[in-house]
Amino acid sequence: MIRRSAPIALVLALLASALGTSGSAQAADHGTMSGTVQHPSGDPTSVQISIRHASGQLVRTLRPQADGRWSVVIAPGTYRVRFDPASGDRSTLPQHWGGTTPADLVVRAGDAITGIDARLEEAGRVTVNVAPDPEASDPVQVRLVRVDDGAEVPTGLVSRRLRPGGSHVFDQLPAGTYRAHVDPLPAYLDALEDILRLSAPGYLWRDADGRPDLTVTAGGRTAIRVSAPQLSGTPSFPSVYLRERHRDGVFTLSTGTPPAGTSVVSRQWFAGRDGLLPLAGQDGTSFTAPPALRGQDLTVRLLLRDRAGRESALWSNAVPVMDVVESAGTVTLTPVVADSLVQAELSGTWPQVSHYLYRLFVDGRLIESNGYAEFRVPREAVGRTLTIEVAADAQRVRHVARASAVVRPASRRVVSRPSIRDARVESTPHLSNAWEIWNPVPDLNYITPDFRFQRQWYLDGKPIATPRKLSWRYGGRRLHARVTLTQAGYRTVTVDTQPVTVQLGRIYSQVRPDLNTLMVSVGDTVRASKGTWSVRPRSVRYQWYADKKPIKDASTSRLKVTKKLAGKRIRLKVTAGHPGYRSATRWSDTLRVNPWYPGQR
Repeated sequence: MIRRSAPIALVLALLASALGTSGSAQAADHGTMSGTVQHPSGDPTSVQISIRHASGQLVRTLRPQADGRWSVVIAPGTYRVRFDPASGDRSTLPQHWGGTTPADLVVRAGDAITGIDARLEEAGRVTVNVAPDPEASDPVQVRLVRVDDGAEVPTGLVSRRLRPGGSHVFDQLPAGTYRAHVDPLPAYLDALEDILRLSAPGYLWRDADGRPDLTVTAGGRTAIRVSAPQLSGTPSFPSVYLRERHRDGVFTLSTGTPPAGTSVVSRQWFAGRDGLLPLAGQDGTSFTAPPALRGQDLTVRLLLRDRAGRESALWSNAVPVMDVVESAGTVTLTPVVADSLVQAELSGTWPQVSHYLYRLFVDGRLIESNGYAEFRVPREAVGRTLTIEVAADAQRVRHVARASAVVRPASRRVVSRPSIRDARVESTPHLSNAWEIWNPVPDLNYITPDFRFQRQWYLDGKPIATPRKLSWRYGGRRLHARVTLTQAGYRTVTVDTQPVTVQLGRIYSQVRPDLNTLMVSVGDTVRASKGTWSVRPRSVRYQWYADKKPIKDASTSRLKVTKKLAGKRIRLKVTAGHPGYRSATRWSDTLRVNPWYPGQR
């Protein structure tokens, strides 16, 4: 139990007399920590005491006196204390102050904290011997796990690869109950793709009575014997391959379809260098490696079972988890413009490797990766930050460099003007050549086109709604259109057509003017209708003709036949008019006036 004493004037006075004036000022601003250390050998002077900030930074190391006492003056802060046996002493357990989990010590100015004591204990040891077997060739590894309340707790203890007849020592073990898992390994476990990696399934070591628990005592020495089991026959197996596709720390496992009668019982990920440790809770086909695994190898073991119930283990290739460092080389980008190609150009010192991986990010989100340093800039990325990351792997180290730029919109040129056709009354005007006038032309192959094509019509320079059909009011007036193309990634482009004059409409006669008689004599009055027209005329003009000559003052729909017209051929010309239309003319049938009339001489 620690004890904290606030009034330490006597201690500070003694320190001041020993350290002088400057030491007195320092002691007044500091606190002290002290305690005792006990070692199983009775000599505590070999123990190293390490004091670290709670952040992990080492502050001070010291050794206790022959009687085990130690003391230190230290600045205010939060600290952790660890007691380690001498270097090379594997028979004694290190100890944190506070137990298995380090405890924080808060030191304030003027505090005297005592009772920071430690009693180091002897460590246990387990020796693993692999039984010699002349027919066995594949290695095994042994994993030691702790057992608490019947549940297995990973310890991170794993042997190196052991051949038949080999051995491994697990030392500095705290007293407790353990279990030994034996994992047969394939002869080859590397990145080669064309090597079969089959082994027998793993098993749990048991003693002669079939009990799996292994008791380790303080200072105790225990030895166990394991065997390297071999496969019984050659089982069928699916193809399996592990890779880090985008070099982003995400590893994926690809497996083929198991042969008929073979099933995958379980899937387990392992990590390590000399020995492989299972990753808790990892039994899927994808795994994101945390930074703590950098420098280690990843592999996956599939447990297979055939029709006969025989089990075997199929191992994937081993893939290293790279340690990521900033490259001494640099990367620069060509102009970053939407919907155009951007290239990453390398300079400076890069490792000599055969393959570089380039990854494209937009606002930190991965878009694409390839190995040839060229990407098409997404149109929707305008105004956003584009980053290209270059990675080169060499000797378990990934050298990475990045370059970023804000995406600028692309420009589009107008190569010609559109034109207006069918600009006449009673017609619907259309734009011709309105699509090929742009360079580049928008891509119509997109499932959902991302461009907007707008037309604004103008009549005599004033905007109007899109005309469905030009009425008579448009006739003779000036019409033009403004075409605007808007597309993601491009600057908006606008072009005007050449103004055109709306052509006048045409009036068609559907029924000619009808005369009220077929025979006419002097003194008769001939009446005529105006006929039927395609457009109801606003104005109608009449003119009677006799022998192809207009009759004076005969400009109504009625004609009084006089003696001068006797024997002549008469007919009526009707002219229909309407604003916005050209006038149209239609003739009536021709009548011959009877040459005989009363009183004729």
